[in-house]
Formats: sequence, C-alpha cells, structure tokens
Amino acid sequence: MSSQLSKLHVRFIQSQKNFYLLQGDSQEKLPLSQLYVKDNNFFYLINTGKAILETQDISILFKEKTHALQTLECGVNKKEILAGSEEFEDALLFFNEEESKVTQLFLLEISSLEQK
Repeated sequence: MSSQLSKLHVRFIQSQKNFYLLQGDSQEKLPLSQLYVKDNNFFYLINTGKAILETQDISILFKEKTHALQTLECGVNKKEILAGSEEFEDALLFFNEEESKVTQLFLLEISSLEQK
C-alpha cells in the first residue's frame, strides 16, 4: 500500500536544499537536485555515487525545519530504470545532470510517511 504526499509535504520538500538517503545504518546527505517529485506517489532519484544494490532498502529524509514541519521521512520501494531505455531518457529530462555522470536512476514509490 502506498502513501501519498500532500500539498504541505510537497511544499516542505521544495523548501529543502538537501535530503538524506538512508540505507541501513548509513545516512548520505545529497543535494535536492538529485530528487524530483514526479507526483503524489512517486519520486525520481538520480544516483551519481556508489551503486545502490537492488536488495538494499532505502528511505528519504528531509530535515530542514520550517514553521509547518520539522522532518519528513519517506519509506520507498525502488525500481531501477535502465540506462538507454526511453523511460530513462524521459526521466533524465527532469534533472540538470549529464547522463555520463549518472550511476543509476530510480523510480521510488512512497510506501510510508512519517512527519514531525
């Protein structure tokens, strides 16, 4: 079952400069330019660093406080979009990144939301 982002959540995400990619016990700070809100249920994520394993669970955390929210954590189900596919080319249009620098591109379905 997927969760949906509200307008408040989207505004909060848009106010952020960075987000945190949570993988097990590790936390990697990334620029917001590597994440795109596709719609209320999905994100696109480009990875320009070390490859994320298909079996590895990830979450997205936003924690730059605003008057409305302090943090928002999104549990996600990920699907890698393969380089060279039409879907990959279409999704890459949302990012200002050279294709040669992109290690992986994911479609992330939001499975849970936890806000504070």
